[in-house]
Amino acid sequence: MISRRLFLVAIVIAFGAGAGVVGLALRPRSSGASTSATGPTLYYCPMQTSYRSDRAGDCPICNMKLVPLGSAKTLPMASGIEGHATVTIDPEHRRLIGIRTSLVEKKRATRTLRAAGRLEVDERKLATVSLKFSGWIEEMRVTSVGGLVKRGDPLFVVYSPDLLEAQRNFLKARETPASATPSSTGGVFATERLRTARERLLLWDLTEDQVRALEASGKPEAAVTMLAKVSGVVTRRAAVQGSFVEAGKEIVDVADLSSLWVLADVYANEAPLVAVGCDATIALDSQPGNSFAGKVDTVYPFVDPATRTARVRIQVPNPDGVLRPGTYATVSIAIDLGEQLVVDDGAVLDTGSRQIVFVDDGDGRFEPREVTIGERSDGIAVVRTGLAVGERVVTSGNFLIDSESRLRAALGGDTHTGDR
Repeated sequence: MISRRLFLVAIVIAFGAGAGVVGLALRPRSSGASTSATGPTLYYCPMQTSYRSDRAGDCPICNMKLVPLGSAKTLPMASGIEGHATVTIDPEHRRLIGIRTSLVEKKRATRTLRAAGRLEVDERKLATVSLKFSGWIEEMRVTSVGGLVKRGDPLFVVYSPDLLEAQRNFLKARETPASATPSSTGGVFATERLRTARERLLLWDLTEDQVRALEASGKPEAAVTMLAKVSGVVTRRAAVQGSFVEAGKEIVDVADLSSLWVLADVYANEAPLVAVGCDATIALDSQPGNSFAGKVDTVYPFVDPATRTARVRIQVPNPDGVLRPGTYATVSIAIDLGEQLVVDDGAVLDTGSRQIVFVDDGDGRFEPREVTIGERSDGIAVVRTGLAVGERVVTSGNFLIDSESRLRAALGGDTHTGDR
């Protein structure tokens, strides 16, 4: 069992080393040789830990006071990890250290990836209005950027000699029915001419209702109102009243904001975990306490060489219009890892070159065990190798146990014994 003296030594090594404590020796309450019920007491030097003696006194190497190690029959038990020994701690010391353990179990595990993101307009819901003929803008019904338009709303009024001529050709073709032509060939030509004239008006973005109104009136309109084909928010207005526009000139851009994209950047090593369909939660600084649900719909197949991150696209519904493009967001993506062997993340000690846990073997014995850890998230760690279902590991106080294990391994290694 660990003596109170060695418990204090473990604390000194755990915390004193970081504070630059060198050459500090803990002295026993009483000096002189003693004999335990299990055999003669051995003594060691706190500075020259390989030195052993069966008598109390000073170290012949550095002249420090020798400290009782314990009975020769209570030397530390070897473990399978170099530099660590299995230690035994009595109930009182376990209580003082605050040792807590948890069970190694197999259950469905998840991992949450957190990344920074930004709200963007869904590119699939962008629309631009441009003319397919030249003309002059007589009136702009869209007064400013940010205005809402619905499908069928007037956008602007345009005068175009080409459009006026197309209306006249359509009305003239209607005045010559196929039955009025003397030959079958002439009838086919008249029908085709009427169909072509009507189709030209539709291709120039007049609606069916506008064409029917033209048929009913029988008179061409010099100024024609162009209507919105989609609903959304005006994001750009590139023309003003009285301006001349050529065919192909973009006049108004409209974006449907009923759903948005969130573009998030995840680390390159985490990107393979993200799949299309993963659930995501969006949080905004501008709306504390609120969160918005979305789903991953694209994982981009490239990595940014400057940031070493991969881009993930998340679709987020926005029926109320409370989300605004350009807003920065915090994204949490839930990754389903399936059935995994898991352990409390606090049980794992990372040494830099390996990962160690302390397994509770019962009767106060704690065995150091090297493990391989996979994904870690939300307080749990996935165990790849080193543990089995049902084993119990230390989750609190394992830092002090690790210090004691290292000390015991050092004291129980190759020794130089003196008998002065």
